[in-house]
Amino acid sequence: MKPSSPSLSRRSFSLAAASTALAACTTAGTKTANVAPPIATNPAPPVAKPPRPIRVGLALGGGAARGFAHIGVIKALEARNVQIDLVSGTSAGSVVAALYAAGMTGIAINKLALTMDEASISDWAMPFRTRGLLQGVALQNYLNTTLRDRPIEKMNKPLGIVATDLRTGQPILFQRGNTGIAVRASCSVPSIFEPVKIGGHEYVDGGLVSPVPRRSRARWARTS
Repeated sequence: MKPSSPSLSRRSFSLAAASTALAACTTAGTKTANVAPPIATNPAPPVAKPPRPIRVGLALGGGAARGFAHIGVIKALEARNVQIDLVSGTSAGSVVAALYAAGMTGIAINKLALTMDEASISDWAMPFRTRGLLQGVALQNYLNTTLRDRPIEKMNKPLGIVATDLRTGQPILFQRGNTGIAVRASCSVPSIFEPVKIGGHEYVDGGLVSPVPRRSRARWARTS
């Protein structure tokens, strides 16, 4: 018998080794990782913010004696059970706004207007005064007496009174302080009433720059 060549021996050895390795792979058990399958999750929906409650504001403009027509508007709103949350007024409207914010109904304000004596709210200035025919102090005292000296911030409903800064010409919204003085300032028509001095500033009729104080009321409502 002829001896096998070295190359044939090496080939046989390689085949044998490969066969052994394959056999080991088939006989040895394979371990499977114990991993739970992924679970599809839906993201939680965003929490909706509760809507802000609707607030109804009433803006009462000027118009001298015609400002008392606001009383009829208030009576109509009350007849329909419309709840007013805050009130603003300018010029003659500030008088009605203050009375209404204090808790008086439209009927009560109407009765007060019918019994109001013009002489009780008129105080003629001295002849040498040149800035107005009326001082306005009588109107201030009449309103404070009727409201029992309640300041603006103590009203039943939030109240804003609009007047005009005489130096800057800008509208000013009074939300605190003496109600009578604020209303007097809001009603001080130039040349008819003397300007009202409050905190180093002089104020005149709010109707000059804000005939209907809806913008002041809207900004106030957003921040209050």
